Amino acid sequence: MLTTGIKDLKNNLSKYIGYVKKGEIVYITDHNSIVAEITQPHKQISDSLLSEYLDSESRNGRIQFAKTFDTKFSSKRSNSSTINYKSIYFQVRDDRF
Repeated sequence: MLTTGIKDLKNNLSKYIGYVKKGEIVYITDHNSIVAEITQPHKQISDSLLSEYLDSESRNGRIQFAKTFDTKFSSKRSNSSTINYKSIYFQVRDDRF
């Protein structure tokens, strides 16, 4: 068991992560009061188990997946120095409504 302040943790994070990798628990203090702890993960979650959990939470309405869509904007910049702001405005507006 190790105890460190926030400033020391920030300045020596790699050292404390090394202790955690070796199985130590690091307690973080702020004004001599423990506010957090760093430990190794208790168990690894498989991708399929995580997907099942997220799907279940989505069906129950607890989370909402981000919506993905194709954008009309080109990822490459044009060589012209002028920008048609009106065109961009209407494209964004059409995407939103």
